[in-house]
Amino acid sequence: MTSHSKCPSCGAPHTHSLHEDPTVLRCAYCGTVVNLFGRTPSHTAGAALLTRADFNDPKLTGWEKINAKWVEIVTGADPCLIGDLPSSNRVHFLLRSSGYFEDQDIRLKVRFLKGRLEDVRAGFCARYRDGVGGYCLLISPKQTYVLGFYSVDEAGGLVWNTLVDLPFHSALKPGLDQVNEMRMTLKGTKITIYLNGVLVTSILNDAHPFGQTHLALEPGSHAGARTAFSDYIVYEA
Repeated sequence: MTSHSKCPSCGAPHTHSLHEDPTVLRCAYCGTVVNLFGRTPSHTAGAALLTRADFNDPKLTGWEKINAKWVEIVTGADPCLIGDLPSSNRVHFLLRSSGYFEDQDIRLKVRFLKGRLEDVRAGFCARYRDGVGGYCLLISPKQTYVLGFYSVDEAGGLVWNTLVDLPFHSALKPGLDQVNEMRMTLKGTKITIYLNGVLVTSILNDAHPFGQTHLALEPGSHAGARTAFSDYIVYEA
């Protein structure tokens, strides 16, 4: 067995190695999986880069801004996209990939700058197609997350379907001005979610086989929200 200083989820003092991979550890107390070197399991060494949002590129090659009046691009040493939205109880898209992807490994960093902590949520959608729907992963500054997907109802409109409903997770950093790292891998019908390097959800769903990836922000109906997105990268799963 290989020991690690402490579990990032429950704080237990020992985490034990998993089978043949000594760098991927599982907490003996809460079951959280984490990489020995602080990375998420199954790191992307050798994985093909599908697309990356380069916010220092004035053309944002390979991407399209949506709701541009609410989008600000910050260039420099720490480039990011900032979404500044008025109050709304809807999820709004800010950026989408030009390409459509099947199996993919999406990475994103989110920093909430302003908003009502109880309402604001942000993240990304995957395998999304206009008029068809796709998967969506959102986090909040209250240390909660939601995973679900949009699908078409009998009237031809898009409806939300919840897969995992806003559970609290200690891997998320609470409050404003905190950077949280999100990761979703989609391989066939398997969807796996990591938050700040911790495996939090792994499920099977076959609703959407391919599509684009979108940045998403839901400010909430009580106040506007300002959120920074950075390191938006899509690898082949």
